[in-house]
Amino acid sequence: NAEVQPAKTAGQICAEASRSFNDAHTACQTVPADVYDSCLFDYCAVGQSAVDKAVKMSEEESATWYFNDHCYKQGIAVKCAETNNAIMCASVDGKVCADGWPGKQVHEKLTDVMASKNITVQCPGWLTADGKDSCQALGCHKPTCSDFTCPRGWMPKVGGSGSAIFGHNLSDGECCEQTCLEFECPEGFTKKSDPFVIPGNSSEQCCHSPSPSPSPFL
Repeated sequence: NAEVQPAKTAGQICAEASRSFNDAHTACQTVPADVYDSCLFDYCAVGQSAVDKAVKMSEEESATWYFNDHCYKQGIAVKCAETNNAIMCASVDGKVCADGWPGKQVHEKLTDVMASKNITVQCPGWLTADGKDSCQALGCHKPTCSDFTCPRGWMPKVGGSGSAIFGHNLSDGECCEQTCLEFECPEGFTKKSDPFVIPGNSSEQCCHSPSPSPSPFL
């Protein structure tokens, strides 16, 4: 019997194609979590076009409505809103959710949902007939920078709201800024006090310049 070979990792595929796995990770951070893994493998195999493919998949997914048997099981169409922790239902008048969509299983994909106006509410929104949370099932709750743990030598970005930046693949650069903690000052310079709370990565930001030598003529 032929020996079964283990599946190759994205890193192995990148190495074989002489591509950087770090570049793949950085490029694919812009796509949603549900297509992130496939983006990594595709990027390692074919390059940047993989990101374009993943974005297209995401756009197609964002246009998809899902069946929710709310409203005495007559059925409404729901999907995550563009804002975080929010959900919308298909509506024709912008006042009530249109019902009667022909779904059978809760959260199955619906086709041909035509709605001129949609209603957006904060999660949990419209629970299913048995009390299930569509926001949780569809992934409408996305991590924010407020939940992000910055690595050593980095601090949360100053200014703005941490909850305003959200996504399933947040990065250090999106949520944090580098501090002077691990910056090595040049010879003759001294590190400023409390470097772990000083944002920066340069001598000017992180170090005190050498004191001028006293003049021998004074």
